[in-house]
Amino acid sequence: MKGQIIDVSTWERRGIYEYFGTFANPCYGFNVVMDVTEVLSVSHEKKTSFFINLLYLVYLGLESVPEMRERIVRGEVIRYDEINPAFTVMTNLGDFDNGRAMATKDYSLFYQSVHQEIETIKKETHLRPGYNDSQDMDEYYITCVPWLDFASMTHPLPDHDPSNSSVPRVCWGKYVKKGERYVLTLNITVSHMLVDGKHLSEAFMAIQKNCDEARKWIR
Repeated sequence: MKGQIIDVSTWERRGIYEYFGTFANPCYGFNVVMDVTEVLSVSHEKKTSFFINLLYLVYLGLESVPEMRERIVRGEVIRYDEINPAFTVMTNLGDFDNGRAMATKDYSLFYQSVHQEIETIKKETHLRPGYNDSQDMDEYYITCVPWLDFASMTHPLPDHDPSNSSVPRVCWGKYVKKGERYVLTLNITVSHMLVDGKHLSEAFMAIQKNCDEARKWIR
């Protein structure tokens, strides 16, 4: 993945970056209720996967915020031009493995890439080697819990590993009907070394806007 190395010595966020870099775990997250009515509606109409469609809209929202594309790689801060979405898939045996899709804003290519990866992983009889072993951290770690409507959740995070912790973690729960709308809880967890509350809020707002305009993106 292409990206730009940020010179921390002249970075306006240097103080925040170095302060939270002293923490064993510098991560925090928000749990936000998202309206997915339009996503569900267009998925039913087009007979496409709600999961893949929402994954696409979440991915676009994350990509729109530059700070969400920043990673700590071998002690350097890199702002990538684009990031690959990685996501969990349940195999037919009930185990879970990680899938990865190409970084593209083209809906058809994205959908095809994710669908093919899901179908391949479903047929696995054992977990592939190298579970979650990305070296460059140029990914988003995304999962969902479609069986449960939760109010909040936390991710397992490593201590004293700023590189791994710099990868945003994303999870959403089961969608439920509230009045005439359908909603679900979306959690995004980030490293405070790189992402402030304003940046994280911008990501949530971008994702909600994409969901509201689902027909514009899902064609």
